[in-house]
Amino acid sequence: DCGIPLYALGGYLQAPHGGEKFYCQRDYLQRFSPSCHACSVQITSGEMAVALGRTYHSDCFVCSICQSPFIGDVCYEHDSQPLCEWHWYIQNGLLCTECGGIIKNQCVLTRGKKYHQVCAESKYGESAITIEEARRQLKAAKSSAPQALGPGVPAA
Repeated sequence: DCGIPLYALGGYLQAPHGGEKFYCQRDYLQRFSPSCHACSVQITSGEMAVALGRTYHSDCFVCSICQSPFIGDVCYEHDSQPLCEWHWYIQNGLLCTECGGIIKNQCVLTRGKKYHQVCAESKYGESAITIEEARRQLKAAKSSAPQALGPGVPAA
């Protein structure tokens, strides 16, 4: 593309997928390098990240809400966007109403709000069960309840 004879450059690159055309490094990168999903600039040098089916400059691969880099290469996805752990939990409504902390396990739903089990028990002064435990108890109650045999026929 640039018109410089390849033998004069001392090296060349073949088109991807076995193409028959050869390119100098500059032309090859301009033609075949992926574009960064975040900034739309071609990635022609430096490190890149590939995540969520997209390619990013390493510096552009950050939480789409707070723009913070990911800690320990851990990225969460919500609505096809990369998020840090904190913002993923916020977007999924998993923060404790009482303390504001992330609810990773033992989520209690009481009075229409989500809590850590210990926070709900402390706030309301009574024992609380997790959503998972409530579902288990409900399923057990349904399976042990007597079943009616048909219209007009009482259960045993």
